[in-house]
Amino acid sequence: MKTAFRIFVAMLILSGWGLAGSALHVVWTGDSPIIIPKDRIGLRDTYVDVSKWTADDVANHPAVALRLVRTGKADALKNAFKATSQQDLIDQINDAIARGPTTTPSAGVIEKIASTAKSVTAH
Repeated sequence: MKTAFRIFVAMLILSGWGLAGSALHVVWTGDSPIIIPKDRIGLRDTYVDVSKWTADDVANHPAVALRLVRTGKADALKNAFKATSQQDLIDQINDAIARGPTTTPSAGVIEKIASTAKSVTAH
């Protein structure tokens, strides 16, 4: 009985840590980590390395970029832009986000998923 209780408590603690971790962005700037809260709980972009990001990377990860701007940590993205001031950097980040993602799923992958789904439902 003690062993079952200990396993239950350990699983409870581990799941709590997982939930807490999924509520944070850990952003590596190349020099130090920045930990900021997410807007929504999820595994996407829990850890990101922005040290070699370009403007396209900022556009592909708008949630992280927006959270950095809103929490006053926009300087973490200064390597991706050539800004002359803090406000210029924020404007360039917002422009990149407004431009939207530069990558899209390939049509071949979508077609394979659709054909696989049809074959599974047919059997």
